[in-house]
Amino acid sequence: MAKKKVAKPYASVVVRAAKPDPRPPAEKEAIIPAEATPPQEGVVVEEVHSSSSSSSSSSSSQDPPVVSEAAEELEEEKAVMKTKDRKAAKKKKKMKERIAVARHQKEDRVAKAQQMVGDQFLEKIGICRYKIKMDFVPNMKVEGCVYANEKLLAVLMEEVISAQVEGNGGFMPALTQIGNVAGLPGIVGKSVALPDAHSGYGFAIGNVAAIDMSHPNAVVSPGGVGFDINCGVRLLRSNITEEQIAPGIEHLAEKLFQAIPVGVGTRGAIHLTFDDLDQVLNRGMDWLLEKGISWPEDLELCEENGNMKNADSTVVSKRAKSRGLEQAGSLGSGNHYAEIQVVDEVFDEEAAATMGLRKGIVVIMIHSGSRGLGHQVCTDFLEAMQRNSAKEFGLNDRQLSCCRIDTDLGRCYLRAMAAAANFAWVNRSVMAHCVRTAFSEFFGQSARDLELFQVYDVSHNIAKIEKHIVDGEEKTVLVHRKGATRAFAPHHPSVPEKYQQIGQPVLIGGSMGTSSYVLVGTDTAMAETFGSTCHGAGRSLSRSEAKRSLSAKTVLKNLASQGIIVKVSSPELIAEEASEAYK
Repeated sequence: MAKKKVAKPYASVVVRAAKPDPRPPAEKEAIIPAEATPPQEGVVVEEVHSSSSSSSSSSSSQDPPVVSEAAEELEEEKAVMKTKDRKAAKKKKKMKERIAVARHQKEDRVAKAQQMVGDQFLEKIGICRYKIKMDFVPNMKVEGCVYANEKLLAVLMEEVISAQVEGNGGFMPALTQIGNVAGLPGIVGKSVALPDAHSGYGFAIGNVAAIDMSHPNAVVSPGGVGFDINCGVRLLRSNITEEQIAPGIEHLAEKLFQAIPVGVGTRGAIHLTFDDLDQVLNRGMDWLLEKGISWPEDLELCEENGNMKNADSTVVSKRAKSRGLEQAGSLGSGNHYAEIQVVDEVFDEEAAATMGLRKGIVVIMIHSGSRGLGHQVCTDFLEAMQRNSAKEFGLNDRQLSCCRIDTDLGRCYLRAMAAAANFAWVNRSVMAHCVRTAFSEFFGQSARDLELFQVYDVSHNIAKIEKHIVDGEEKTVLVHRKGATRAFAPHHPSVPEKYQQIGQPVLIGGSMGTSSYVLVGTDTAMAETFGSTCHGAGRSLSRSEAKRSLSAKTVLKNLASQGIIVKVSSPELIAEEASEAYK
């Protein structure tokens, strides 16, 4: 079911509002008086004052020929300008010729590169499915598989072609990263690129890879999880309609903006001691349930019930803990948001009813992760693994730094990653509490009376030990999901009892100004993508490119024309996160 935007804190809060009066300003007319008409080109105009002397006639005949000298000077200047113009025209002609030759050479190289990429390394194997052949990059152990339509595939191919023609300058195209991941020790099945795939650190964002736990060199790679560990999305529903919320949406949006801390370096909505933080890292949402912040239903409708049992705060560095201590209950920056939405269209009535969703009701989507704590955990273990992994495992890219799962370093990373994941669930839970409090105060009713129940909470950046059928055989694998959403089918034991008949809810956040979607997992996902699907829109412009090419003022104007007003901590974020920067 699709949900249109009504209010969005983009690293803050967004609001649906009445459209502004589009009447144009009064037209202005420039008037030039006739007497002020400028002289004609090439005519020298001089004002000559006559003398009252009686000898004026005789003396005037001896005056120098002012007009003729000026005319001669003008002719000389024209001759000089003609010479300069001829030189400039000649130079411009040569420049055009060089540009034309360079363009022709580039087009030739692009055509050859496109043929090489399209014919030699990519093969269409189904509707919106393409195989990346084994020799695309060195050391591939399995094939790659790209899920994309022709338009999305063209974006991915253009990255590869540009890198081949112009050099990558340190940039690694997403398709190349998909191929590099296919060379990881112990990988099985295929390296999967989902529709929102784009270049990331080591792994592409939108990349899924499963490592056979029984393989002697089975590895875990922090780049396959990402820096924002357990970045994810939570959806709350309500019994409130768009009509009920519209008159006071500005005030409600401001309440949310004040209730949920946003931006870089902001303090979270709850205060933690280091002892509290250890509890958060080890127990996740169980600790919040004891504190009365989370509801029992919240834990049931969350991946891993909001607590990865192998979490261990003792393997999280002091630096990571210091960075996370004051950030619990905060959005952060970048593409994180808290958004008021309205269910706009329902495609599956049964699934929607099971989730408590119906057309016209207000829902709230929260997108955030583990903040500075998760970033530091990733950084710490990347540094530890980078020392030897590239040489030991023959990796194509040092950003794929990894280690064997059954080593002390591998086990410590998985425990630290789990602790950071628990922190992220607590972070989103605290913000959900802030949302419930703001709505309760605004409507003068309890959050339960408003039916602000959790639909589900999904993780995007995480690695989990799961069982999957690979080549007809059940295997225990470590599934890396980088910018990907778990999408388990009906009757899977990890799906909550409430959703056993329809499958796991899948939350796909839209870009700023576009719709978000609620889906359910399927058997096809289990068979083809290790029970995974995309997680969002996928960037097509880097943040720096977006800021160079887009004006924040123009983006805000376009959003206002859709009835959306954005409240944001830093104005420059508007251009960075505009829908034009996404696929």
